[in-house]
Amino acid sequence: MTELFAYFTLMIIIRMIDILHRRLSTVHCDKWHVAGKVLIMGDASHGIVPFFGQGTNSGFEDCYVLSQLLDSASGFAAPNAIDLERQYAQVFGYFELKRKLNCDAIAAMAIDNYFEMMARVGDATFLLKKAIENRIENAMPRKYRSRYAMVCYGGLGNVSYFAAQQLGEVQSSILDELAADPAVRCAADVSLARAEALIDARLGPLVRELGVRLETVSHDLMVSRL
Repeated sequence: MTELFAYFTLMIIIRMIDILHRRLSTVHCDKWHVAGKVLIMGDASHGIVPFFGQGTNSGFEDCYVLSQLLDSASGFAAPNAIDLERQYAQVFGYFELKRKLNCDAIAAMAIDNYFEMMARVGDATFLLKKAIENRIENAMPRKYRSRYAMVCYGGLGNVSYFAAQQLGEVQSSILDELAADPAVRCAADVSLARAEALIDARLGPLVRELGVRLETVSHDLMVSRL
């Protein structure tokens, strides 16, 4: 047993060293399927860098969505191979349409998170914006959830990766404006009334356009993303 443990420990160490010496990359594919013959998914079609911790989850979401689409299509019996391939082509096409937007969004956000962790976390303005965001999120969780919370705890209520990306861009502009106020030296100095007015004017319309329900963002591990 001791030798077996030592062997597996050594294999893990070797694997970690191998990973550390490899370059991280993002996989972008213009097309994920060929008619009804071939479909690629998971890392094969949208591999991402690990700086948002969502790569495996994206693969699981692929499986879930494809399973749902196949279940929906199974009620229509194809009389021959040609019709069956046509049916698969429709399923694969809708799968790509439904998933690619979200996978491209999390790929972009993972890269952005890398630069955030590498270069911004020591910046005073960045830290002020994060503190302001935390105060706003705690004060009005039904109107404002951080991009991080939407990515990691969303999924229900149309809180997709794409929605998190789009809403996050608007949130960033709001935080920039609040942090630029000379009277704001810490998060406690921010007027919540002004913050809410900006949220209602800029974020609210996009929330409604995307059909997002921010109240569904939950830290409850028993609540599925999907």
